[in-house]
Amino acid sequence: MQDRLDTNRTTQEWRLYMYRYACTCLLLRVCPRQRAREKVKGRASSGRRGVLRMMLVRRSLLPRVASFRPLAPELGLVSHRRSFRIYTRTGDEGSTSLFNGQRRRKDDLVFTALGDSDELNAALGLASAHCEAGGSTRGLALIPQIGVVQSRLLDLGSAVATPRTQSSTKRLERTSFDDAGGSAAQLEEWIDAMDAELPPLRNFILPGGGLAAASLHVARAVCRRAERSVVPLVLDGECEDAVAIYLNRLSDYLFVASRYAADGETVYQKAL
Repeated sequence: MQDRLDTNRTTQEWRLYMYRYACTCLLLRVCPRQRAREKVKGRASSGRRGVLRMMLVRRSLLPRVASFRPLAPELGLVSHRRSFRIYTRTGDEGSTSLFNGQRRRKDDLVFTALGDSDELNAALGLASAHCEAGGSTRGLALIPQIGVVQSRLLDLGSAVATPRTQSSTKRLERTSFDDAGGSAAQLEEWIDAMDAELPPLRNFILPGGGLAAASLHVARAVCRRAERSVVPLVLDGECEDAVAIYLNRLSDYLFVASRYAADGETVYQKAL
């Protein structure tokens, strides 16, 4: 029995050693600054001895190697995640970073556009919740479409947060929103499908028609504001034309979707 316990303990220690060894090897590749510090301090050496010394001296760095966390279960180890702080205090002075690393004031036009697109995404989340709670066939049919739009808005935000005149080609290619008009064309298809089931619009209608429809009207109004925020960036060459086109088409979609999900429509009445 004791021999079995000793064998299990030895196996566990070996697994721990191999896990630390793998993490340290990764550190030697992805942490050149750390390696440079070790050289300055005279602690780094070549070969296996240098690796072992890194393991002993910098064991506190191991939790940072997130890439090897999936390896822990295979080695019989339990990986404890470190808590991630939401606050960084880097924006306390009124500035924050774009995707390209550039810092700007928070009242910059780029962050105004990003804030409006974020508010639009939140409004769509509320509208989706109301569509689900309402339980109507039409409202439920809109939920997957709204989910697609919310994902596209995140892509749109990445494009806005990467000014075209001050970002590298690699970053611009990564965040490009120009998909040959595919996203806008998808909205047009949804608009045409819903419009075919709706009565012709002959008068102005008032926002309302139930929680789902009213929340979609709110999202439409926010979308118009987001479009107005993006237009100056497009005109200055800081943002793709496709971003403004998508927001323009999205506001049309949200108007038709609000009619589609409405329990009934209230027609505008001119004052007597």
